[in-house]
Parts: sequence; C-alpha cells; structure tokens
Amino acid sequence: MNKRIIFLITIGLISLFFMYCFRSSIYDGIMGFEYRPLLPKDFVDLRSNVAVVKQMFDPACHSLSDLETVSNLERSVSFYSFGLVKDLELRKREVILLEQSFLAQTKACKMTDSVLLKEFNNFILRGAHDSRNINLTNLNLKNELVMLENIGDATIMPRLVVNGKDWSHIEGILGSIIEDNMTNQQKVIVIWKFVNETRYHFAKSLSPSYKIDVLSFFNAWGYGNCGEATRAVMTLAQAAGFEAREVRLKGHIVAEVFYDNSWHMVDADAGVLFFDEEGNLLSVRDIKNNLSVLGQMNTSVYSPEYLKKAYSAKEVIFEHSFSEVNFSFVLRPGESVVFNRKNGDKFFSGENYSVPPEFSNGKFILKKKVKKDEITEFSYPYPIVGAIVIGDLNEVEFSTDGWVWEEVENKDLSSLFNNGYGVPNYTYYLRFGNEEEIEVVTIVQMAQRSLPLLRQNQSNMVEFFEDFGEKKAIVNVTFGFR
Repeated sequence: MNKRIIFLITIGLISLFFMYCFRSSIYDGIMGFEYRPLLPKDFVDLRSNVAVVKQMFDPACHSLSDLETVSNLERSVSFYSFGLVKDLELRKREVILLEQSFLAQTKACKMTDSVLLKEFNNFILRGAHDSRNINLTNLNLKNELVMLENIGDATIMPRLVVNGKDWSHIEGILGSIIEDNMTNQQKVIVIWKFVNETRYHFAKSLSPSYKIDVLSFFNAWGYGNCGEATRAVMTLAQAAGFEAREVRLKGHIVAEVFYDNSWHMVDADAGVLFFDEEGNLLSVRDIKNNLSVLGQMNTSVYSPEYLKKAYSAKEVIFEHSFSEVNFSFVLRPGESVVFNRKNGDKFFSGENYSVPPEFSNGKFILKKKVKKDEITEFSYPYPIVGAIVIGDLNEVEFSTDGWVWEEVENKDLSSLFNNGYGVPNYTYYLRFGNEEEIEVVTIVQMAQRSLPLLRQNQSNMVEFFEDFGEKKAIVNVTFGFR
C-alpha cells in the first residue's frame, strides 16, 4: 500500500482516538450521525438493551409469543455485521416498543396503577384572562389530572396557572421565586433551589450532541444530568441580570455565578452549595484549594470521593449566553389537552433505555371533520411518543415531514415515531382520503413536576390566560381526583 495512504489512515485513526478520549462535540456529532458506519460498540449496547427487556419477561403476565419475539431480537443482534447506523434504527425501535409493551402488560396484569377518578369542579373559563378559586381544605382529594377543552370557535394559545406556578417563560419562573428585597446571594440560592427541586438526576434520553432547551427541560423531560442542570442555572441567572459560566470538572459540570466582585459555585445537579466561615458561597477555585469543604454537605447523587476527584483535576471554563422561546402550544376548536400525573409507560429513549423513575403521559385530543385529501398537522412542544386514530381507518396516510407519506394500517401509530434512537418527533401529519369525522389522540411525554395540578387540602387559585389575546376564548376545565 502507498506510504502516503498508510500515513493518512494512521493520522485519521489517531484523530478519532483523541476525539473519543476527549468527547469533543465533533465526536458526538459523528457518533450521532445516522449514516455513520456501524461499530462493534453499537451492537454491544443494543445486545445489553435486549437483555434488559428479556429480564422483564414475566410468564404470569406475558405470553410465549412475547418471549419468542425477544428471542428473535436477541438472535438478530447476536453478531456484528457491516452497515450504517440507520440500519439499526428498526431494531432499536422494536426493542423500546417491546419494553413499553411489557411495562403496560405488567401494570395491567398486576393492577399496580388502579385509580378511581371522579370529576370535580368542571367549569368554564373565558376571555384573555379569567380565574377561579377551588377550595380543597378538609377534602381528602388528590388531583390526578386536569383537562382543557377548547369549546370556542377560535384557535387559542392557552396557559393554565395554578397558585402562581407558571413555567411557560423564564420571566414567569423568576417572578415566582425572586423578591425585590433579596440580596444577590439570596437570589442565586433561590435559583439553585428551584432547579434542584423541579428536576431530578437521571441520564437524559438524548446523546450529548443534542441540547435540551431549558424550558423544555423543565416542562417536557424533568430529568437530566449535570450539564442540563448547569445550563438551567445559567439561563435563569443570566435572565436575572448576573454573569454566569459553565465549569467542566473531571466527570462533572457545575455553574459559577458572578456577583459582589467574585465568582460563586452553584451545583443544582448534586444539590449542594459550599460556604466560607462568613456564609458566602465559595467559587470552584476556593473549593479546589480546600477540598475538605466537600464534607460540609451530603448528596445522594455523588459520593465525596467522586467530587474530590472532580475538583482535583484541571477545570475547563465555557462562556454561554442563552435566550429562551416561551414554552407554549395551541388548541384548535374541538381540541383538548390532558395533563395526567400518571403515565401509560410510553417514554422516549434515544440513548438511555432505562425507564425514567418519574414522568407523565399527557394527551392532545383533536375532534374535527376533515375534507377529502385534507392534510392535518399535529405539532406540540412535548416529545411525541404515540398516537391513536379513533374510528374507521379509511385511506389514512402518515408523515413526519409533510413530504414522505406512508399508508396507515393500524389505528395505533406509536411504532411510526422515532424512538430508541435519535431525537423525538414534535410534529406529524395525517392525510385523510375521505370526508369524515375524526378523533386523533396524540400521546406525549411530560415532566410530572411541571403539571398544573391543585394542591391537596388547601385553597387553590386557578388562572387561565389566552396568549393570543383572543377575547372569544372559551375553555372547559375538568379536574380529576383520587
């Protein structure tokens, strides 16, 4: 072989090795590219995921055909073959759908989620701003769901705010936690507390090359690792008027916020803050110079030994500025949204096949009359994890981009959405071949802590806002209780 070719191949391999070691954004982009050649590692990961699903098999709840399906999947990924990443997508989708099916069957079999719901306080709210007080004092009721139905003639952008909780925009979050008489340090601490309490530490579903917007992080996911928590702190701190930066340690990421002429470390992922003898928040440099302070507080996320290793290594600082678009959705006439505390076992998994310990499945329900060959768009800010067409399936076609279409043969469209790889779908289209009345239920993933649910055993203020400023807005609000 030509020496020049050998030299170029060697340089290429060395470059790939260093990109792998340092986990650069270029490496992440290459590893997430669907036309990348398959590597043995891809099959190792998929085989381990199939093994996880196989362990979920319960002969008391699942049929032998389910076990045969798992065995066939196991055989299909038992060896390494050449191809492209996109060739594995079908297998990965099969694995995640089978896992969700097993969870649903087990839950139904063992009735682990039986809840008796009754409707309570079903009422109408109107106009661009309306409100209602709901008193649950001394009523042993736990709010499980709330449904908003657009029963007017106008397309609306609704926002339901319960007890002042509004996570649809950054200003709404800051307005609910920061008071004018607070010191700079008090403001930073309440930002840390908000991020710490409104999400939990769990490996995010997307690969490192895909960033999650902060408002989507709070409203749609509700879980992530240190990178997501740090960017959330930075976004809120910058919106509050502070300078903020990202500090990458060894195996951990934290935020630093600048106020009172110095930097101060804020770790919302581990849920820890460190103070000096005067009660001032320490900087990363302060902690590195005195690692004994890591023993000040306990964290269930990282051990003291892990944090000591993280702070002992050289840090890398990144400066970012963030701008957030409001987290909102629209409801067409005849369309409803259901916020549900529980889940139906449908979740998105691109990288992490473990079931999130806490998440919710909401629904958007559209009822309308369509014309022949009419294309209907379904677009929501939440990850779409399933959809069901209720009624007769008569020449219905499905598309995620409005260009490439496939005929629908099953009323359950869940297998047509991205899952088990890549990023979730937020939009899809249906084309109907006949004039008919349709009902389409779109199932989405929501962060459980973001839901506009009423607090138990107290008086609640419910406010309805219509962000288009539509004075003719009319919504029917239904609360469901256990």
